[in-house]
Amino acid sequence: MSSASPFDGVQPREEASLSLVRNGLCKEIDDLDNRFITEYNKRRQKDGHPHFIHYDLGPCPFEGDLRSAPVLLLLANPCSNDVCRDDHCPNDALLESWPLWALGANANIKLKKWWGNRLRELINRFGARAVSRSIAAIQLFPWASSKFDPTVSNPSRELMLQTVERQLIRRPLLVVMRSRKLWHKSAAIAEYENQIQNGNPLCSYVSSGNLGTVHFEAVVAAIAKHLTKTRFA
Repeated sequence: MSSASPFDGVQPREEASLSLVRNGLCKEIDDLDNRFITEYNKRRQKDGHPHFIHYDLGPCPFEGDLRSAPVLLLLANPCSNDVCRDDHCPNDALLESWPLWALGANANIKLKKWWGNRLRELINRFGARAVSRSIAAIQLFPWASSKFDPTVSNPSRELMLQTVERQLIRRPLLVVMRSRKLWHKSAAIAEYENQIQNGNPLCSYVSSGNLGTVHFEAVVAAIAKHLTKTRFA
């Protein structure tokens, strides 16, 4: 991994825009993975193979403000259908205004619905803009495919683990939504105490019904505490 990673510690907003940080990480991922993806896809092009990587979409390592969001959702990889295709790479203005850009007023309707449904209980409590600045979703495998391949071992894997590890110093709440065993290949993440395990990894809803009341209220408490410290309360 490059020693000049844009996530080398918590980045204050005045030091680097979120779009600049995200674009830097995307470039590093692309540099690491492009040859791997070419070879990987050669064996997966027939009959719409579910693990075929849609390199044309580019990497999507995270959504939301990874530097400051009090809740980090750890996911597997982005989808590749028409729900996310149009807004896979947000413009700078949207990213700065709505870090979790799918909740913004001008977001792709299908993507907004997808995220809105999964964060509905939080949006009802805090409002969409506050949730957009309080939740960040990080992908273990930052490339889109119809179905996640748990056996894939791409060069940027360690970078994604370290990207999360660097945020642990500020004590966010981790919600491991999918691929717990793979995320826990990182000893720092596995041993981190302030985390919740999603007991139903096939369901990505951040809700009391999916996480359970105790865990969901922990998410609520983390967001509420964060909002008391910012102008978005």
